[in-house]
Amino acid sequence: MKTNTKIIYNYFKVFNKIIWSEKIPFIYTVIAPTLFFVFSNLPLFEGRDIDKNQLILKIGNYLGYIVVSVMLNGISLQLLNYRENGTFKTFTMISGGDKHLVVVGLILSELLFGLICSSIFAFVIAMYNFRSFFFIVFASLSIYIISSVPIALFVLFIGVLKVRANTMITISNISLILFIWISAVRKDTGTFWGELLYGLIPNDFVTQVDMFVVHLFQGIFTLDRLIVLMTIIALYIVIGILSLSKIQVNSFYMRN
Repeated sequence: MKTNTKIIYNYFKVFNKIIWSEKIPFIYTVIAPTLFFVFSNLPLFEGRDIDKNQLILKIGNYLGYIVVSVMLNGISLQLLNYRENGTFKTFTMISGGDKHLVVVGLILSELLFGLICSSIFAFVIAMYNFRSFFFIVFASLSIYIISSVPIALFVLFIGVLKVRANTMITISNISLILFIWISAVRKDTGTFWGELLYGLIPNDFVTQVDMFVVHLFQGIFTLDRLIVLMTIIALYIVIGILSLSKIQVNSFYMRN
């Protein structure tokens, strides 16, 4: 057990070095959405502070983008790249043939990266209502923590697909834009199955968590919404666990 923990920690350090050696992911993951939110909401700086709960609800889709972008690009698409160039096989051999240790190390490193990105975003957004600075940061990070782990597991299903990394990058980025749009324009269905189906879209799941957290802080507890979220979380985790066991180490297209 101690050996496995040490191996995971070593992979965690390796993947963190890889993450921070690349500047582009940091730009499109946190800087771009932060600037977009700020410039899209400049009028909010005029006059009195915006209500803290309304502000948290307003950033739901932005947090959704950050979470899904990190997990999608950092975990699933990275796994496809590693599998194609033979790195995944090499890492697996180093860890004694256990691919799970490699994947866990990768997930933990991306969870940390996502936490840092979400923290930076939350600090900037908290400036809109400085009197509620700690509340806004705490609420934002609570949303991240609740939603990030299930999504990190859920996106592993992409690593099972027999598809080239470059092809999946295009499909994923187009899908991410579409999912953001759906989550932004759709209305509350008011039904269990309706919210559950929308919640299978990771971005929408984050916005549902956002709404649930805000309602809790307002003293509003909705059992139906909690059941929907717990069901989605359970589905994400089950899909992730099943996918983890089926991820192939060898490339489908190249000999390595």
